Amino acid sequence: MITEEFIESVAMEMAQLDQDEAEALIAEFQTEQPAVFNVVISVPEEFTDEEAEIQLYLGLLIWKTMKTYCKLQSNGNLQSEVTEEKIAQTVQKNISLLQQIDEDSEGDALAFVERIMDDYPQQELLRYVLETLVSYDDEEYDAENILEVREDMKGFVLLTIKTAIDCLDAA
Repeated sequence: MITEEFIESVAMEMAQLDQDEAEALIAEFQTEQPAVFNVVISVPEEFTDEEAEIQLYLGLLIWKTMKTYCKLQSNGNLQSEVTEEKIAQTVQKNISLLQQIDEDSEGDALAFVERIMDDYPQQELLRYVLETLVSYDDEEYDAENILEVREDMKGFVLLTIKTAIDCLDAA
């Protein structure tokens, strides 16, 4: 299973990329997993540029982390390209799951998160996404340099990135 340390090492590697290298990585993502890429860049009209940027960053990080991890394992690369049909099926499954968990947790955010995490095959990836979506109230963060997602948009980002994780994990 992918660890928090592994995710952070990929994130640090990505943070060191210059503009040209970042654009090349995005192009590689688009070429290798076009359906996943299209889901990640598809944002509601209400999204701010920052929210779209966060969603793209998270999708890129998830793809790069899983790709790098697979290369280090005996199975090499991600097994296959994710199809549009697989994306559509996974989106519907995740919408149903998130609605059911939301109803069952009755507004209890912690219970909601715990239910999502139960038996999830890529817990650390999902945990990283959830932590990224949480507002930074801690003094150690420089609020001016943190991109934030508005509360009413966090569910969309979570659905999108969870769909990407699920599809890439099954690839």
